[in-house]
Amino acid sequence: MPPVYDQPDDGTPYPYVTIASRITADERSFSTRRDRGFTYLSVWSEYPGQAEVHQILAGIDAALDGRRLALETGRMLRI
Repeated sequence: MPPVYDQPDDGTPYPYVTIASRITADERSFSTRRDRGFTYLSVWSEYPGQAEVHQILAGIDAALDGRRLALETGRMLRI
């Protein structure tokens, strides 16, 4: 798994992943309040084609699949 950066330094060797953006939406109803969040990742690679990017994305998916994430408050419904 390559390193993940918020903002990599110039000259950071490829491949790596950056946190591109995060969007949250407050979903209120009569009886509940849920915050829905989306985090977008960018995969950076110098490999020709998309094979390395797809391999990295598969690794991220495998690392998160079925894992319980620690939260300070609230609960995770779906990832």
